[in-house]
Amino acid sequence: MVGSKGDAPLVARILNAFPQFQSNGRIFDASGKTNVQEMYALYEHVQAAVGSDSAPLHIAGACRIPVLVGIYGPTGYRRTPPIGSAHIKLLSTEDKLTCQPCHKRTCPLGTTECMTSIRPPEVLEALLNGLAEVGIQQHSGLSIIG
Repeated sequence: MVGSKGDAPLVARILNAFPQFQSNGRIFDASGKTNVQEMYALYEHVQAAVGSDSAPLHIAGACRIPVLVGIYGPTGYRRTPPIGSAHIKLLSTEDKLTCQPCHKRTCPLGTTECMTSIRPPEVLEALLNGLAEVGIQQHSGLSIIG
């Protein structure tokens, strides 16, 4: 898990949901503990990455991580897609919500629908399909990025 120090509460929630992976070392929490150079070094060992439209997602693409799943809320996936990876799947509500993309940090309508409409099963399906498409076994190293 990578992200800023501000991502720590979310990372803690995710880690608490998967205690079995913490005990066997399958999840490594590097949130708030890596700079850009260290993130590049970490990504040399990663087969897949999932994250929002953020610097870590674009760094993952630049590192040519084989499978990349991007989650786009208020930003337009056509405008700022990551590049470089063999399999990139971008999830967005852009074609489902008339207000998208708004490019606002805070929703002018007072909702988070653009993000909450993208459900975890959809993200997992995109990840697993990407892994299968490029021939990576599901137990290989994964990175969930904030």
